Amino acid sequence: MSILSPTAAAAEAVTAGTTLVDWTPLAAVAIAALTGVVAALGRAALTLVERHLARRFDLVLDDSTRAYLEACFAQALAYGSQRAHERVARDGATTDLRSAVLAEAAQYVIDSVPDAVARFGLDRAGIERRLRARLGDAQG
Repeated sequence: MSILSPTAAAAEAVTAGTTLVDWTPLAAVAIAALTGVVAALGRAALTLVERHLARRFDLVLDDSTRAYLEACFAQALAYGSQRAHERVARDGATTDLRSAVLAEAAQYVIDSVPDAVARFGLDRAGIERRLRARLGDAQG
């Protein structure tokens, strides 16, 4: 049975004098085609919603990760300062206090929140730059 069979049936019906045409085969094809189109549109809509939600939740995750990374920076500077002062007291004034604080604080961040460090692609130099900026704020 082909798509043209309802047309052929209609031609036969006209020549036979009846007006009854069976559109069932054509309706089945149309329903199948519409179902495919609706499924494709639904799939596209779901993909767009999924991308939107992923972006939104990724931003929320970035915000929360950034917040605990910032808190860790503050704790790291306190820890680094304490450790550097202990080192100066032990070794004398030969230690550069600022460099010692930054080194201890950077290691603290790397050890404490490796997931946040990896998420933002930070390396030791980047961590030390951020800590140096905060250390300048704390001293100034």
